[in-house]
Amino acid sequence: MILCSSFIFMILLLMLYKPKSGGIDIFEPLYFFSGTIALVFYIAPMAWIIRDQIGYQGLNVMHMLPLATLYVNLGFIAFYLGYTERRIIKFRKPRKIRGLKLINTAWIILIISIIFALIYDKSKGIGLRDIFLYFSSIKTSKNVEFALSSYHFMGLFHNSMISAYLIILYNQKKYKLVTFFLGIFIALLLLVSGSRYRLLIFLIAPIIVYYLNEHKRPSSTTISIGLIGMFLVTSVVGITRTAFKTGEAVGEFSLKFLIEAFSYNIDVFFPFYRIVDFMPTYLNYQYGMSYIEIILQFIPRAIWPNKPETTMFLVMNQAFGKLASGGPSYTIFGEHYVEFGLAGIIVVLFLIGKFFKSLWKSTKEKDNIIYNIEYAILFIYILQLVTRGHTTSKMFELIFFCSPFIIFKRCIR
Repeated sequence: MILCSSFIFMILLLMLYKPKSGGIDIFEPLYFFSGTIALVFYIAPMAWIIRDQIGYQGLNVMHMLPLATLYVNLGFIAFYLGYTERRIIKFRKPRKIRGLKLINTAWIILIISIIFALIYDKSKGIGLRDIFLYFSSIKTSKNVEFALSSYHFMGLFHNSMISAYLIILYNQKKYKLVTFFLGIFIALLLLVSGSRYRLLIFLIAPIIVYYLNEHKRPSSTTISIGLIGMFLVTSVVGITRTAFKTGEAVGEFSLKFLIEAFSYNIDVFFPFYRIVDFMPTYLNYQYGMSYIEIILQFIPRAIWPNKPETTMFLVMNQAFGKLASGGPSYTIFGEHYVEFGLAGIIVVLFLIGKFFKSLWKSTKEKDNIIYNIEYAILFIYILQLVTRGHTTSKMFELIFFCSPFIIFKRCIR
C-alpha cells in the first residue's frame, strides 16, 4: 500500500510539471531520473513483497520499508523542487573549436585512455585475448587482487575513452571503417571489464546524440526496443562478469538467467533500508567525511599504499559485516543519509535536480555537437548516480567522463 501510494504520488507530481515545449520530452532528465527511482525504490520492493522475501542472505531489512520509503519520497520531492525552480546554473558559452585540432586531440586522449584501460584490465587478469574470446575461463590470484587495488584509478580511463571515441565518431569524416571496428573493440573491452553502466553509455549515448542533433524524438516502438536493449545489456554484462570473477565459463543466456541478472541490479534498495536501520542508532552520521575524502582520492593507492579506507568502506563493514565483501551499494539516498541523515538527502537531491534542469536547458540552448555528446553521457549516467552510492568514486567517474569536453570547450580554439 505504501509503495503503490508513493508510485501514484510520483506520477501525479510529474503530471503537474508543465515544460515550455508543451509535451513530454523523453530526453528530459526529470522523467528518466524519476523512472529510475520508481524502478529501484517502488517496483523492486513490490517484487520482494510478492515473493515473500524479507531480507538478503539472512539480513532482515523489510521492516524498514515504511520509514525508508518516506525518506525516498521526501528526497524525490526535493529533487522535483530543485528541478522546477526558475533560477538555474548558467554554463559558459562554448568556444569555436577547429575541426582538425578537435579530432587530433580526441585521438590522443583516446589512445592514452585505451592504454591505461588495458593496463587496468590486465591487472584484473583480463588480456587482449579475452577481449575477443570472453567466453573463456579466467582465474584470479592474490597478486591480481593487489594490482587491482593499487591501480584502481586506471579503470577510470574507460570513461575518458568513451567520451573521446564519441567525439571522433561524430566529427571525423574520414576513416569511417576504422572508426567502426574500433568501436567494436571498445564495446568488447567494456563487456569483459564488467562495467554495465559504461557499456550502456557507449551503446545508447550515440542514439541520443543522433536525436538531439536532428531535433527529433524516438517513437514509442523505438523506445520499447531501447528499453529491451538496456535490459539485455545489463543482464548479459552481469552474467559475464560473474564468470570472469569466479573463473568459470559463461553460462547459458536463458530468459530465466537474464531476469535474475537484471533483478540483481535493481534490488539495490535493501542496503539503504539497512543503513536507515543502522544509523544513527549504532553508528553516528559521518558529517561530510565522504565529501572531504574527494581530495585524498587524487592520490593513487600505487603512490600511497597505506591510504586510509573510505568512509563508505568503513560504514559498509560495520553495517553489513561479512556481506560487505559482496559490494552492496547504499544508492543516492543512502550515500547522503550516511553524512547528514534526512537533511543530507533533501539538500543534495535538491541540488541535483537544479543541476540537471540547468544542464538540460543549457544543452537545448547551445545546440552544439560537443554539448549534445556530453549531455547524452550524463543522461545515461543517471542510472549509476541513482543505483550506486559512493560520492568519491562518482566524482572521479564524472571527472574522467567530462575531462575531454572540458579540454575541448576551454582549452582548444
